[in-house]
Amino acid sequence: MGRPILSITGGLEGSVLEALAGVVGQLSLNDIHLRAGNASKSGVRKALLRLETGGTVERVLGGYQLNREHLAAPSIIELALLRQRLFERLAHEIRSWRPPVALAGVFGSTARGDGDEASDIDLLVVGKSVAGDALGELCASVERWTGNVCRAVVLRPAELPSTRRQNPELFEALRNDLVVLVGERTQLFEESRRGAKRSPQRGVHPR
Repeated sequence: MGRPILSITGGLEGSVLEALAGVVGQLSLNDIHLRAGNASKSGVRKALLRLETGGTVERVLGGYQLNREHLAAPSIIELALLRQRLFERLAHEIRSWRPPVALAGVFGSTARGDGDEASDIDLLVVGKSVAGDALGELCASVERWTGNVCRAVVLRPAELPSTRRQNPELFEALRNDLVVLVGERTQLFEESRRGAKRSPQRGVHPR
């Protein structure tokens, strides 16, 4: 799950509508171009013209804005915000778990917003005790909500240092992409650093 509006309105028009639906007010052509991904500025301009002709976009002083009086506007806005709705629903479910987890978040293509219908939804859960049935039910729910498979990485706090050493690619993805749902991002890296200090490599003596 990345940018759901593109599954309904494909191509550059979907990217332009997503950019405009995410703000209240107008955006300049340059602003829309920056938010629309890898599209050319001329392509964005042509997409805006097509949308303006269709009535969903208005040209105003200073740029363009979504025509929020258009009958399609509520649906456009909801699709543009669908990924945020997923994050809110995930956070609500995870906060109900007992015992509570220390940290939970989404990473990978869903966090970056560049996934599609074939992408997994990658979930990180860090806790001393994570109920397998609750996690299984959540992943099943995610697939029903989105149509995407949910894959969870579950770690105990004590496992963070060794995981950071053994799987640096995972930690790099978490550093770059993690959207925190529950807890604080700093817990992930502070705990792993503390563990590394407590467990120096054999044969290496701290100064």
